[in-house]
Amino acid sequence: MSLKTRILASLVGIVMTLPMTALAQVSGNNTGRVLLDVQKHGEAWYVVPTSKQKVYLPDGNAAYDTMRVYGLGVLSKDLEKIPVGLVADGDIDSDGDGLGDKIETALGTDPNQADTDGDGFSDKMEVIGGYRANGTGTLSVDKLLVTRLKGRILLQTDRAGQAWYVNPADGKRYYMKDGQAAYVVMRLLGVGAPSMVIESIQTVDRVIDCGNNKDCFIHSTENWQPAEVNWDDELRLLGVRTRSSAHWKFERKTDRSYFFTQGFNHMQYDVPTDMRAQRLAAGETETSIDAQVTSLNAETATIYTMRYECTLESGSQIAPVLKRWQVGDINFGAKLAEDPVVLTGDYELIGKCVQRQK
Repeated sequence: MSLKTRILASLVGIVMTLPMTALAQVSGNNTGRVLLDVQKHGEAWYVVPTSKQKVYLPDGNAAYDTMRVYGLGVLSKDLEKIPVGLVADGDIDSDGDGLGDKIETALGTDPNQADTDGDGFSDKMEVIGGYRANGTGTLSVDKLLVTRLKGRILLQTDRAGQAWYVNPADGKRYYMKDGQAAYVVMRLLGVGAPSMVIESIQTVDRVIDCGNNKDCFIHSTENWQPAEVNWDDELRLLGVRTRSSAHWKFERKTDRSYFFTQGFNHMQYDVPTDMRAQRLAAGETETSIDAQVTSLNAETATIYTMRYECTLESGSQIAPVLKRWQVGDINFGAKLAEDPVVLTGDYELIGKCVQRQK
């Protein structure tokens, strides 16, 4: 029995496990780590190795944005010098060898052949054992390169820009096939940290792109992370349906001083059949309903952007306002424009916001 056969045979019983979530040390080096806030709801933060600042990871959109912005381009020949770590990512496995099709493409193996090089060992077995799955010989690990790139997000520039995260804990690279996979992988490899550790690390000023995920934007503002979101929305309020294409942006001015930008690219009012029937039953006329719709649409013919400069004591103060505005219970712009801003009950917002029309 060859040495390779004996080594790979010993791996048959190995079950893929993830590194256990540890507790980050207050005085430890957390550069490149993903920190999970154990005193809140496990919110994930990536500590950027180059700036040593943290960026919030509320979902897959933010993870994809982080990959795009902070990724470091590398060639496959250099990437091969870093050992591969495996996690279950839910990808299609066409050849049934235990490796998803997309990671096989990134590794240069055949996603339709369980044993790409035909040596009698499956691609997954060779990857686990550190052997070249698409040829002969072992893959040489460059320990100095691994040490230098721990915590980095790497983009495979000579393939299709496939993304890998080099886990600081074990020095292995983990494949991230898309934004959602990146979010899952980075959380799984994260380490628990108390709030005081996370809060001691400065947040990046760069605005993260939440795509069309409003919850991503709200969670980001709660955690002082500059962010923006775009979406098409529909509200049914006071007998009228409002359909809009809107934009929110939250960006830092100084510590605890922020700009909120609320913009509408498109807004249209109408009264659908069910709402019209209710209003007619309440005594309104077709003429009065149509006149109201015409008037509302005329008022919004000029698309506008409003900017509010706010001083806040905590990110949690703005979240209830955004959530109420999201479901159409209040007008976000009108409330923030009050000077000083005072909302009643659970929606009190301490601080002062000055409205500026751009």
